[in-house]
Amino acid sequence: MPDYRTTRRGITYSEALAAAYASAPEDEVILDTIEFRHPLFQDNGIPFGIRGVNDHQNLLATLEDDAPLNGGEEVTFYALYFSFTRPDESDSGSVPEIEISIDNVARHLMGYLDSAKESRIPIEVTWRPYLVSDLTGPHMNPPLTLTLRNVSCNMTSVTARAGYGELTNRRFPAIEYTAKKFPGLSAR
Repeated sequence: MPDYRTTRRGITYSEALAAAYASAPEDEVILDTIEFRHPLFQDNGIPFGIRGVNDHQNLLATLEDDAPLNGGEEVTFYALYFSFTRPDESDSGSVPEIEISIDNVARHLMGYLDSAKESRIPIEVTWRPYLVSDLTGPHMNPPLTLTLRNVSCNMTSVTARAGYGELTNRRFPAIEYTAKKFPGLSAR
């Protein structure tokens, strides 16, 4: 697994990834991967993620140990052309979003998206950067996981925005403190 040290806004990058972003060495290549997950993405009752790498060939790489599916396992990311904009790093208070555009996916992704859009459960998407020199794990910890929304499809491409979900409608604190769960809260 990569050695994580550089921290920026709660995300820890590996030293090697930080150096690759900063200096773009000729001998190092950053491979961006994405994974789509939804409870309806199953094969004979076994859940799976749709994984792609932004490259011309498939990638065999190891997931982080606490990945939602296949944690710590070596998995295949299929060659898939996609582009995305990374979230802005600002203190404006706006919820970070990325825009993902995937080309030539009609036969691979459209059926899954069609089945998932009928569900009320959102599709999750995870971005993991890998370095060609070290495929023992993603070089960002934790990988960025967002909720897919505003999806538009045509015969050849899918465009979507992904964000952290409905942060404004979440309870704070998320734990409900009741006398039943926390008996020490009530006087006897």
